[in-house]
Amino acid sequence: MGGKFIEVKGVEVGSEGGYAKEASEEYRKAQREAVNQSLAKSDLVITTALVPGRKAPVLIDDEQLSLMKNGSVIIDMAAEQGGNCTQTKAGEIIHVNGVKIVGSVNMPAAVSGNASDLFARNIWELLKLIGPKGTVSLDESDEIVDGCLITHQGKIRKTDS
Repeated sequence: MGGKFIEVKGVEVGSEGGYAKEASEEYRKAQREAVNQSLAKSDLVITTALVPGRKAPVLIDDEQLSLMKNGSVIIDMAAEQGGNCTQTKAGEIIHVNGVKIVGSVNMPAAVSGNASDLFARNIWELLKLIGPKGTVSLDESDEIVDGCLITHQGKIRKTDS
C-alpha cells in the first residue's frame, strides 16, 4: 500500500529489549529533519515509539503538525504513554488543523479479530490452491506450493530454519 518507514541515515541509535532507548541530540535532530520531509507528503502517519517506564517521546510537535496536509491522519500507537504527537489524547479521535489524530488505546487487542480473519483467509486460499475439487495437487512449479513443502515424496526439501 506504499507504506514506508522513516529512516534516519548516518546516525545510529540502539534499542533495549525491542524498545527504543533514549536517543542522542544528534539523532533527534536528524530524525526531526527526516520526519518533517515525510510529514509534508504523507496522508497517513503511524507512530509507535516507546521507551520502557517513561512517557512516550514526542515525534510530532505542533509546528510539525502544521506541515501536514488537510485530511491527513496520524495513528498514534503510543497514546497510552502520552503519545508521540503533542496533540494526541488517549482514547480519543480528534481533529487539529484538518489532521485527524487517532489516540486509540490497547490497539493490539483491537486487531486480533482482523489478524485471525486474515490468517484464516490465507489458509483457505492455500487449501484451495493445493486441493482443487477435493483432491491434493502439489504443483512444485508454483512458488507458493514450493515454499510450503518441507518434505515431499519421502525426501526432505527444506533444511533452513
